[in-house]
Amino acid sequence: MKKRGCKNNFSFAILFTITSTFLLIPLVSSAIIIASPVDSGNYTGSLLFNVTYVNVTDIATPLNATFYYNLSGTWTRIENTSATGCALTGNNCNITLSISGLTDGFYSINATLDNGTDYAYVTVPGNLATEVLFDNTPPIVYPANISSPLTSSNYSSTLILNVSVVDALAGVNTVYFNITNSSGHSNATYTATNEASTSRYSVSINTINFPDGRFNVTVYANDSRVGNLNSSALSYSIIFDNAKPTGTLSCSPSSTYVGNSITCTCSNSDATSGVKTVVNTANPSTDNSGTYSTSCVITDYSSNTLTLTTSYTIEYFASTRGSSGVSLSPDSSVSNWRKTIPNSATELSEKGPITKILSEKNRVSIKVNSETHHVGVISVGTDSATLEIASTPVTAIFSIGETKRFNLDDDDTYDISVTLNSITGKTTDITITPISEEIPSSDKEQQATEETEESDKSFEKSESSISSKMGISIIIILLVIVILYYFLVLRKKR
Repeated sequence: MKKRGCKNNFSFAILFTITSTFLLIPLVSSAIIIASPVDSGNYTGSLLFNVTYVNVTDIATPLNATFYYNLSGTWTRIENTSATGCALTGNNCNITLSISGLTDGFYSINATLDNGTDYAYVTVPGNLATEVLFDNTPPIVYPANISSPLTSSNYSSTLILNVSVVDALAGVNTVYFNITNSSGHSNATYTATNEASTSRYSVSINTINFPDGRFNVTVYANDSRVGNLNSSALSYSIIFDNAKPTGTLSCSPSSTYVGNSITCTCSNSDATSGVKTVVNTANPSTDNSGTYSTSCVITDYSSNTLTLTTSYTIEYFASTRGSSGVSLSPDSSVSNWRKTIPNSATELSEKGPITKILSEKNRVSIKVNSETHHVGVISVGTDSATLEIASTPVTAIFSIGETKRFNLDDDDTYDISVTLNSITGKTTDITITPISEEIPSSDKEQQATEETEESDKSFEKSESSISSKMGISIIIILLVIVILYYFLVLRKKR
């Protein structure tokens, strides 16, 4: 709460002070007026105290004047003029005094004039100087009051400068931010606006208008009435950085096969604020064939972001090159399995059915009759998958929900059954069940028929090949006979 100077009972207070000190008799003087300071004036540092009077009428030839101030009901002496401080021609007594040692506040000012015999003072309340502000304290603001920008922080694009400033007496008049570069040269000054009658002052700037680099921000705040200035609050070593980081992204090898590894390297740098984060998949998945993209996101400490993208190719099978070009190895001779899940420590018959999630080029090992075998996924379609059951490779195409039985050791007994439960993307859900079922005679006959048909096809191919070779031989013999006949018979006749 502001302390106000008191007008009441001032005559009695001064009378008591003067009479107790000098034992003089006061005069009633209605024309004595405080000319300086003025009512509701605002002062700091030094101040001219001046009181006017009518000579003889108020007091005859005063020798000096003593000035008083009243802050809370008590009149307190400030200082008195010298003998030369009273000018008879101007009918005033004055002295310039420092008020920096006085308590800040709102005062009433009075004065007494004396000539060694009599004294007089202001007897009319309206002739006092009231509501006089003595304020030698600038607005209060510290570095901790600066909420933005923060010392040693990094910024880009739009930045809101914000600070809290208070002034108990005069109130805050102006707040502005001065931005200087690391060499101390001023780059810009921005006047802040008070935020809805709070103690906060802010202004928005665009850091793009500044060259990238380090800056200091100083807050200047002065009060409303006397212009006391505070420029002690400072945020320093602030980085303005609006440039994106730099970098490159490459994957090696850029083309490989399912199951092989790829390493993607993202080089990065930032000249001003430095690199804060790098988000990069160093070893992307090679589970499935195709051409894929991978990215690297580089972010600096000023939140500038660079996104890099590159692609890599995954081929399903290893390729062999012949005179006629490139051909893919057949599905039934898969050799480059990406992953083998070990499950052959215990006989499958002891474990019972097992269910595995297998993607392309993944397989699981099982133990059947003390031998290790494998069930693997060669390829996956939308509603079917091609599986390989080995030791001796057997390839079978499964539809979803389909179960097939397999004889693993040629003993006329089915040893396992395999069920394709479901397909999700390029991943299968399969169940392998141990069984011991005699192969039905119908299955044996069908198998024998299939083997016979394969043998017949092979024989037919062989016969066809022999016939072709014999035909070619006969043609060659006939050509030789014709040529010999030409040279031995016809040429002689000529």
